Amino acid sequence: NMSDISTSIQSALEGYTPIGRKLSYGTAGFRDRVDSPLHTIFVRMGMLATLRSSVCSFVEAKSDVWRCGGENLKESAIKSVGVMITASHNPPEDNGIKIVDSDGGMLSPTWEPFAEEVANIDKSLLLHYLNGVATSNGVKDLASIGSSSIVFLGRDTRVHSAELSVCVEKGISPMSGR
Repeated sequence: NMSDISTSIQSALEGYTPIGRKLSYGTAGFRDRVDSPLHTIFVRMGMLATLRSSVCSFVEAKSDVWRCGGENLKESAIKSVGVMITASHNPPEDNGIKIVDSDGGMLSPTWEPFAEEVANIDKSLLLHYLNGVATSNGVKDLASIGSSSIVFLGRDTRVHSAELSVCVEKGISPMSGR
């Protein structure tokens, strides 16, 4: 139920400092120094990736298009998304996160504003916002997601990437992702 999800989301964010400034999601996702409060962003992106997986299904038409919806998707229709933790060629003290859509490409540009809002919104408003994204994309509410989402997690070999992976997993869990 929504009360349980609320408690789980608040618990997942417990102890993480807000970033303290507005972050933008670009082609490289979110990037910053690892000593900034990146951890909270990684938890939140785990939540968004889980939601993205649960509401998007691929539909073949004249051209390939994304259709968001998919309440009660069959197992074979579930589209996984990925989360990649990497700072690419940036200095070792940096790290970043990007969401990979189920077609293997970058996060759809239509979802980048959602990523920015999830990263920057006050944690007291996060559940309401995520639920709004869900309902505006054809899902009854966050409680109806169940296990209809799969998130693959990848990371580079930087010393702090393993710790940041745990943060993403903490974001996936309250959303019932796998």
